[in-house]
Formats: sequence, structure tokens, C-alpha cells
Amino acid sequence: MAVDIKLAHEEITGGMEDLYAKNFKERLTERLPDWNVEIYPVGVLGDARDQAEQVMNGVINFDITCSNIGVFIPMIRIFSVPFVWSSDNAVNSQIMESSPAPYDILGKAIEEKGLKLLAVFPEGWQIWSSNKPLKTPEDFKNLRIRVMADPLLAEVYKSYGANPQHVPYAEIYSALQLNQIDANIQPYFAHEEMSFYEQPTLHDQRLRDTLRLGFRGQPRMV
Repeated sequence: MAVDIKLAHEEITGGMEDLYAKNFKERLTERLPDWNVEIYPVGVLGDARDQAEQVMNGVINFDITCSNIGVFIPMIRIFSVPFVWSSDNAVNSQIMESSPAPYDILGKAIEEKGLKLLAVFPEGWQIWSSNKPLKTPEDFKNLRIRVMADPLLAEVYKSYGANPQHVPYAEIYSALQLNQIDANIQPYFAHEEMSFYEQPTLHDQRLRDTLRLGFRGQPRMV
């Protein structure tokens, strides 16, 4: 008997995260050929927060997300703090693969919401793009920088003197184009895939690592 499965992620079709999703689908259907896995990029089933809520409610079966889900599971917000990760990628890989921190400590908090943490994987350094150089904390004063909808991340940029803004991912390009925001922070691949680099005149230094979390929805749905 065929089983319909929904897998959502937070990037565009054809992007890096979509490739992860397609690879996961391929591996899943090899083991469970009766499963019909449909992949939903960001915007189809709402924004990242909408998707997180739907996976908790059993509407979506699998979700690839990040600290956007911290609204519902505050412990996840630790990943929004700059410089949490080591500059040694071998150390980071070991933590993501086998450390008890994400899978036991964080995993228990996630399970309390009816979810199961399947994997943690990196997306590389976060990069600022801005209409002016960002070299010192003083350069952030009154800067309207788009950040994810995470209160902790917003507080980080407020501490620099910036004016953090939440703009839905699909609307960032037009917000930059219309001068509604001055800067944006994304991994390298997102700047390229979404053509964010076409709007601000500068790309500044890397800030920190970012990652993604792979979730399974409520067990009764799968």
C-alpha cells in the first residue's frame, strides 16, 4: 500500500538544500519502495516557521530546518550564537556526527515536541553582504540587516548597534533592491542561488558556521 510522505526544506528548488532532500528521498525510497515522497521547497507550504509548526502538528513528515524552529524549542537557539563552532572542521564534523550534545541533550528537548532529530549537517560559513564595509562593530550602528526570525540572533545584532529586520526568505532580494534593508547574512550558496549579490555592492568577511537540522515529524504520521 502506497504511503504519501511530505518532505519540506527552506531553500529553492535546485539549490543545495534541495539536493540534500533529493538524496534523502532516494535513500528512503530504496528501503521503502511503497513510500511516495514529495519534496516541498520554501514558500510552497509557508515560510520556515510555518513548516516547523506543520511538522510538529503532523502535516509534514520530514523537515530540514535550522534555528527558525527555536520559537518552539528554545534550546535550538544556541546555534544562533556566533562562534559556537570551532574553526577546525574536523572537530565540528565529530560533534555533528556523534556528540551527545545534539543527539541526546538537544534530542530530548526535540522529542518533547513530538519530533525526532535525524541528523545535523553544516552549510558553511555565514557571509555578510552589505551596501557598506563591515569591518568593526561600529560599522553595524543603525544597519538594517536581515536576520532569521530568531529573537536570540536579533539580540546579537542589536548588541552590535544594528537594527535587525525579519524579512521572509523569498522577499529578501526585493527588500535589498528597494532599499528596505541595508544588509543580509547568508551562507555562500544562498547568496549565489538567490542572486543576493546583485544588490549590495560589497561582500564582507565570514562570520560563523551555520548548520541544518533534519527532523522527522510525529511518529504516528510515518
